[in-house]
Amino acid sequence: MRKLVIILFAIALGLVVASVAVAKDNAYNAGNLYLTGSTDLNLQFGDDVMKPKGGTKTTVDHTIFGLGTRIGYFVVKGFEIGLGLNYDYDQAASSTNETDDNGNTVKNKVTTTTSTYLVGPQGAYFFNLGGMDPFIAALIGYAGNSMDSKPNHGDKTTASAGGFAWDAAVGINFLVNPKVGIAPALFINMQTLNGDTKTDGGSKLKYTDSTTRYGLRIGVNLFL
Repeated sequence: MRKLVIILFAIALGLVVASVAVAKDNAYNAGNLYLTGSTDLNLQFGDDVMKPKGGTKTTVDHTIFGLGTRIGYFVVKGFEIGLGLNYDYDQAASSTNETDDNGNTVKNKVTTTTSTYLVGPQGAYFFNLGGMDPFIAALIGYAGNSMDSKPNHGDKTTASAGGFAWDAAVGINFLVNPKVGIAPALFINMQTLNGDTKTDGGSKLKYTDSTTRYGLRIGVNLFL
């Protein structure tokens, strides 16, 4: 019985080693397809502080939920290129003290929701270290967003914008088997968008919006 257990353990260990070896040889080979599934999630947090001259300081708290997907082709071993798509949903809450028509100070709370997408060419390089493989990745392209802002007092504001953006990440791809990897990564996303706003009261405004966001991304990578 003891010999049988030892034999079975040796076979299992051999299968694990073989699996890692196959993964090492095949996952990032030239000609393979690369795909991240819909489970590529990220949660971001950030604060924007605005200090106008002669006005009231405003702090905006952000909570952002994102989805992303990539599809690519390994042109050489370890290096893939293709297309990528990010989608982010941002809910921001701010509060300012304002003066009403009677000269009284009132607190105006504003809830703003923004949907943003980024689409464009992407690429990644995987350093083949035998199953725990560092990688770097980048996505550059066009970003667009739509925004709705609803204050307690005053007019609702809507806006839309578009422009250049990029997303870069560094992480580690943990190969579960030759075809599947779990990939936590740190990322940074920067955008410069030009847009227009309008209020229910009829006023319009053109603006430029520059943002920087960072966070942790958890992805599932498929190698086909």
